[in-house]
Amino acid sequence: MLEYLQGQIAEKTPSHVVIDVGGVGYFVHCCERIARALPKVGERAKLWVHPHHVEGEVPRLYGFAETFERRVFRLLIGISKVGPTAAMGLLATFRAEEIVSAVVRGESAQLTRAKGVGKKTADRLVLELRESFEKIAHEAGVGSKLAPGTKLADDLLHVLLGLGFPRKDGEEVVAELMAAHPDADLETLLRLAMQR
Repeated sequence: MLEYLQGQIAEKTPSHVVIDVGGVGYFVHCCERIARALPKVGERAKLWVHPHHVEGEVPRLYGFAETFERRVFRLLIGISKVGPTAAMGLLATFRAEEIVSAVVRGESAQLTRAKGVGKKTADRLVLELRESFEKIAHEAGVGSKLAPGTKLADDLLHVLLGLGFPRKDGEEVVAELMAAHPDADLETLLRLAMQR
């Protein structure tokens, strides 16, 4: 099975990229958020891919900047009535970790912000993927980012991002502080975060 393509970005749009591998151009479907994460046209890139074939249709390649995105995509399309279009719609709207977080926390309403995902589909994703997403979150080391799940944790992260913290660093700080100081208020947690 095809795992990834490594070569020069020949074309890049919000919905696809063409990657030249040894003189052969591969048309790879993606979403705008994933396309933005890739290098500029003319630069080399490694693109993780998922070959998708439906009987009677032309086979397609879907591309991802990270293996975790692809893993989430594959789990999403494994759910009845969730095809590649809806899965890419989710990945266009949210980072893969945010999708996992919403499902693990049971926040189906948040998932409906994605194009092609209605209430029934969002509820089905939470029902059928919660256990799988808890497992991959733990395996990929993103479990600590999902743990807080409270308004206080979300508020703290929002303030830290506003102060210029990179998202990854902010999520780690929030997870550590929430675990170490479960009874602290926002002001105390913010002061502790700024002392780091």
